[in-house]
Amino acid sequence: MSALKDLVIVERAGRLAGAIGASLLAELGATVLRVEDPRLPAPPEPESWQNHPIALAGKRRLRLSEVADEA
Repeated sequence: MSALKDLVIVERAGRLAGAIGASLLAELGATVLRVEDPRLPAPPEPESWQNHPIALAGKRRLRLSEVADEA
């Protein structure tokens, strides 16, 4: 039985440390959703860190689609 199996985490970390912390929560059984929104500024982390295997370990990666504003 996982310690955090009923916990859902939404990650929008801007630093590698936050992404690794969320990966550790996933290892403990939490469901971690890494949400990427193209309308928001990119996190201030290097591009290579955003796709690093450790930063993505155990997560579901969701990229929100851009929705046109209706006026």
